[in-house]
Formats: sequence, structure tokens, C-alpha cells
Amino acid sequence: MRKTLAICLFLVLCCVSGVGQTQAQWAVVWSVALFNQSSPINRTVAFTPTEDGVYRLSCAMSGRGSNNNYNFQMYWALPDGGIGEYALIPGANVMLVFMPKASVPVIYYVVGSQGTGTYNLGCTVEQLQNSN
Repeated sequence: MRKTLAICLFLVLCCVSGVGQTQAQWAVVWSVALFNQSSPINRTVAFTPTEDGVYRLSCAMSGRGSNNNYNFQMYWALPDGGIGEYALIPGANVMLVFMPKASVPVIYYVVGSQGTGTYNLGCTVEQLQNSN
């Protein structure tokens, strides 16, 4: 009986010790999905970080047609005062971890000349949430 009680108590303690422990999670802070676009996009605020932290950009771009010379660009301020940037061309995809400065907007745009081509663009930015 004591042995059974000790085993049950041990199992309960093992289960309880795992309660409340969490791992860091990613939370979406911005996303865009555009299809069959045929025009550039002017500089646009994607999001403004509310705190310094670790962010992840996942982005894919495809294009078709002749004279398709569009590309996606994103810029952000770094905590040390520098500038971070990334560019993506049709047919490519990326997953990039970056650390933008809080309270400074992250900007994106699509450049290229209008032609007979179109592009599709899908992007998501996630922020790593603390496990505290």
C-alpha cells in the first residue's frame, strides 16, 4: 500500500512540476497577401514595434509575364542606430530573424516598372514572446 501511494504521489508531483512552464511563442504582428498585382507599392508602414525584441519575417514572392521586374523591400531601424534592410525578387522566399528598434516604423514597398507582368506577395512578421 505504501509503495503504491508513493508511486502515485511521485506521478502527481511530476505532473504538477510541469504546470506553469511555458516556452517562448511567436505572435503575428503584421501580414499581407497580395495576388496578381501589376503596380508598385509606395513606402508603407508595415508595423511599429512597441518594444525592442526579436522578430521573424517570412515572405514569398512570385511573378509571371514578360517585363516582370518587381521586388519587395523592407527597412527597419536597428537599436544601435543603423538600418536593417531586406530585398526579395519574384521566385524567391525568405525567413529572416531581425531586431528592429522600438517605436520606429518598419517600412515596406514594392519597386519596379509597370509592364505586362504581375506579382504575388505573401509576408508575415511575428514577434517572439517572452516565456516569463
